[in-house]
Amino acid sequence: MIKKFIKISFLGLIICLITSGCSISFGTESNKEGVDGGVFRSINKGDTWLQQTAVPTVSGQPKSFSMIDASSLIMDPSDNKAIYFGSVDNGLFYSYDGASTWRVVNGLGKTTISSVAVDSKYKCTIYATVTNKLFKSIDCSRSWTQSYFDNDLSVSISSLAIDNANSAIVYIGTSRGEIIRSVDRGESWQTLNRFNDQIAKIIISKADSKLIFVGTAKQGIFR
Repeated sequence: MIKKFIKISFLGLIICLITSGCSISFGTESNKEGVDGGVFRSINKGDTWLQQTAVPTVSGQPKSFSMIDASSLIMDPSDNKAIYFGSVDNGLFYSYDGASTWRVVNGLGKTTISSVAVDSKYKCTIYATVTNKLFKSIDCSRSWTQSYFDNDLSVSISSLAIDNANSAIVYIGTSRGEIIRSVDRGESWQTLNRFNDQIAKIIISKADSKLIFVGTAKQGIFR
């Protein structure tokens, strides 16, 4: 489900999207009014919120990305200054300085980024899902290659997770209900299980990576 906006609290963290140039345009079909998208921040544990949507441009006239809908937002598990913002219809944004400045990822295009994951051992290895495809970068999002795709164009990759103990193991879940695993950082894949429902979320225990939880859209949680 595409949410109209996302509210993420990073205590003491300033969230402000910054990109260079005037060629970037923002806006999505689901947020035509353009008043409640983008990123919100709280510095008092969520008691109050402030929308952070200023986008400086070369011309000096600030733009606003208040009309961008968010689909995912994650922090690098090994570097709390590296943050990735997956948008609806506008591609992937990244910050490597604790969200003080942002850039737009090249190579993925202006599309919806449904989920993002970062290798906990190699921070420049990043995965991002776009519809029925999984893309991978090994150079800190400078370039991307396709790591997985589903032949059925009606199927989407609905969840993504990396094993905390062994980051070579990557899991994806599909809208068709499969849990698919790679043990070599996306070079090859094997279907582990098929549920009769869309995979909404995959969570791997940090204490024991053998313990995996799968949340489905309508049939609850499996372990």
